[in-house]
Amino acid sequence: MIAGSLVVATAPAQAQAVTACAPGQFLSGFLALPNGCINGDKIYVGNSTLTTNDADFRDLGALGIDFVANPAGDVHRFAYNRFGPLTSGGAPYVLAYKVSIAPGSGATFKDISLGADVPAGTAGITVTKAISTGDWSGPGSVLLSTLTSTDGSTAGPVAVPTGITELFILDTVTYASANAQFSSFTNTFTQTPKPPVPEPSALLGLGLLGLGGLISKTLRRG
Repeated sequence: MIAGSLVVATAPAQAQAVTACAPGQFLSGFLALPNGCINGDKIYVGNSTLTTNDADFRDLGALGIDFVANPAGDVHRFAYNRFGPLTSGGAPYVLAYKVSIAPGSGATFKDISLGADVPAGTAGITVTKAISTGDWSGPGSVLLSTLTSTDGSTAGPVAVPTGITELFILDTVTYASANAQFSSFTNTFTQTPKPPVPEPSALLGLGLLGLGGLISKTLRRG
């Protein structure tokens, strides 16, 4: 687990400090972080330009960013939770962010799913999740998949191609009626298991074995 802060090396030689993701931080605060935030081995960086510039959407929406360790592959969640209703007048609402696996983790993305919470009697909410590599759009962007959750349904999981460690996410909420509402939507990322770390005793044993072989060769030559 990586906690506190992380210094990420970039090219050209440059260091960027990434702070830990604050519990329940509002979307506006997350978007203001220049280098994003880290939770476990995932770094999340918001895109304020692509995210809807609406005060209610940004200032009354809190993020839940967490993970559950699992030997078969950790499970990471990025959730947007509402504090009060969000009117349909500002729709569609878009939340754009990048999620990457921290350097040195050794893990890669495995699959992704999307879910939403829609209160009873407020149907008419559709959440789509566009998953890309390279960028959110443009010549360097490759759209991997689009997930759709309708009135609280779960979409996915959809598999991520092998070896990918960085994804560009575009979540879009649309309303089919003025009475429609949603409480939250959640992006869930699972990853491949991290490579096992050799025990210090095993490394010591290999070192002694190599040293023994070197001494044996030296004695024979003598």
